[in-house]
Amino acid sequence: SASCVVYEECFQRIQEGTECTKCKNHWALRAAIALLYVLCALLTIAVAVLGYKVVQRMDDVTGNIVVAYYVFDSITSYRGAVLSEHHINEKSANATSAIQTFQSNLQTLQSQLHDIAQRAGANQALLDELQETGEVTQRGHVSLQGDVDGNAASLLRVNQTLTSHRDTIEDLQKDTARLQSALQGQARDQGEAAVGVNALNITQAQQRGLLSNLQKTVEATGRAVQKLKNDYQGLQQTARQTQADAVLLKEKVQNLHVVAANNSAQARSDGEALEDMGSQLGSLALQIQNTSSVTEGHDQSLRELMDRQRDHDHDKSAQFDRLEVRLDRQESGMNRVIGNVSFASQLLGAISTDLNGLRTCAETVAHHADLLLALNGSVSEAKAYSVGLRTQQDELAGRLDREVSNLTMVMAEMKLVDSQHSNLITNFTILQGHLLGDRGPQGPVGTSGQKGERGDKGMTGGRGPEGQKGSAGLSGVPGSKGATGDRGRPRSQRVPGIVRSARPCGGEGGVRTNPLHPPSQSQYQRPPWCPPTCSPPLAPPHYLVSEAITNHTPLVWALLGEWDNQHVGADSCYYFSSGAQKLNFTETKIFCTNMSSSMVMIKSNEEQEWIKKQIARKGFFWLGLTDMETENVWKWVDGTLPVFTKWKPGQPDNWDQGYSKGEDCAGLIQAAYWNDFFCRERISFICEQPSSCHLSNSF
Repeated sequence: SASCVVYEECFQRIQEGTECTKCKNHWALRAAIALLYVLCALLTIAVAVLGYKVVQRMDDVTGNIVVAYYVFDSITSYRGAVLSEHHINEKSANATSAIQTFQSNLQTLQSQLHDIAQRAGANQALLDELQETGEVTQRGHVSLQGDVDGNAASLLRVNQTLTSHRDTIEDLQKDTARLQSALQGQARDQGEAAVGVNALNITQAQQRGLLSNLQKTVEATGRAVQKLKNDYQGLQQTARQTQADAVLLKEKVQNLHVVAANNSAQARSDGEALEDMGSQLGSLALQIQNTSSVTEGHDQSLRELMDRQRDHDHDKSAQFDRLEVRLDRQESGMNRVIGNVSFASQLLGAISTDLNGLRTCAETVAHHADLLLALNGSVSEAKAYSVGLRTQQDELAGRLDREVSNLTMVMAEMKLVDSQHSNLITNFTILQGHLLGDRGPQGPVGTSGQKGERGDKGMTGGRGPEGQKGSAGLSGVPGSKGATGDRGRPRSQRVPGIVRSARPCGGEGGVRTNPLHPPSQSQYQRPPWCPPTCSPPLAPPHYLVSEAITNHTPLVWALLGEWDNQHVGADSCYYFSSGAQKLNFTETKIFCTNMSSSMVMIKSNEEQEWIKKQIARKGFFWLGLTDMETENVWKWVDGTLPVFTKWKPGQPDNWDQGYSKGEDCAGLIQAAYWNDFFCRERISFICEQPSSCHLSNSF
């Protein structure tokens, strides 16, 4: 446009000049100037179009460079993930060493269990000996009962003999009274003294016979007492073998002691009666001196007999005391036996506890084996994913090289356009020189201009490499219980789900985050191959995030959307716990109720197979099945009886481990088989929500 102005001024000067001799053809000059104006307009339009194209191409190149920076950042993060594989391998080696240590501890526990079993066998032999001793004691008690019955019969006979002796003594007293009346008659009638003496001789002869009979009776009593002593000695020997029913035996012995005391009292009364008879005989000896010596001898013999009877009573009392002492010893022996039996029962309880611990250890080993298998699978997946990342990195590097080469070509084209534009300007300058004259010499270099203003801030540089992960910090103090949350939404409202069937736009290269902690709008970066209308993934609804988020435990909601409405479990939502979130049966029931759901109730084979795939190699899970109300009558937590079952062969066995309560709650084990558990055990769990939840399949 500036060249056009210069030529217009030149044309005016030519028209105004009076001495112009070169412009002879006026119309030809006007046509040339019009053509020049047309060429200037076309050149301006071409330059504008070329500048627009250059600017658009530069914008595309700038966008590609920014995308390359973003791809470089993602490759750097993926490289850190690949480097973390080495740490995973080291952790796997540490887990293998820990399992070997656990196996050695398990072998030590088995050896201790073997020693306990040997001790239990020795205790069993001791118990067998004690049982045999008890049987022998029972037989001895039976024989002792027979001996006691025989002794009671002997004592009855002794009592009968003493009764007969008492009758004889009464007869003797009557004879003594008769003799006394006769002596009184003799005193009154001295004339009849000879007759009285003869009668007295006859009476003395009768008394001598009676005394001889009494002596024989006393000797028979001594022999009976000796026999009783022998019987008690046999009873003592038999009592050494008795160990049972000591209280009854002691009462019978006390009764026997009372009978013996009665016999002793009876003997004492007999002695007193004999002493009375001796005094009467002494008074008779004063009157009859011929019979005094014989009466004194008889009295002496009777006193000796009484002394022997007293000695015998003392010996018998001492024997009964020794028998009571031995019975006390036998009772203490029985107490020791009972203590040994109690100790043996305690040992059996300890063995049962050890067996329970061993079973828990076996379940822990199986769970650790499942975890190791899952870890190996995760490592294999990570390795395959790292190979894919390396391939994508190579592809991105090749794409970056192509973009750089394209940018180089664009820069070369821009240089070529600039050179062509310079040539055009030079041509216009040359044309102007023909009109105004030759170009003069170049002038001197001018002075330097002032310093310009500061330019705009450049683009943000690429993201640096990610640093290494720091060591885990100490566990914090458990926080206080929070306030009660807001009331949930009504079931009629549909809410977006968490588990998705397809990733957001971007495919495998999209941004990956934890489902519970999605990226914010500012952190989200749109991949270059994503359309401009692509938006970042939405965050999950707030009311589905439970207390497991604070424990960094991933939560998973699954939707059986692929089942039709004819299946029982169609459109049901399931909550799977994982990690350290393990509860017992009662706590699981409360947890699921607080989440407006219930424990899982499997009612079809399709639901069983689907849950089997979800919990593969993840440990044990609770079922909402129990027989707490009635033993061996299993019911779901809603009170209905199960129509479909998948028990493991041999289950449920209701193993009680020696406790009063057995296994009353059901759960899922390997291959999703059903098994009964103790309700107090802590394992993983599954919550099921009815079909009114209507969760979606994607974000």
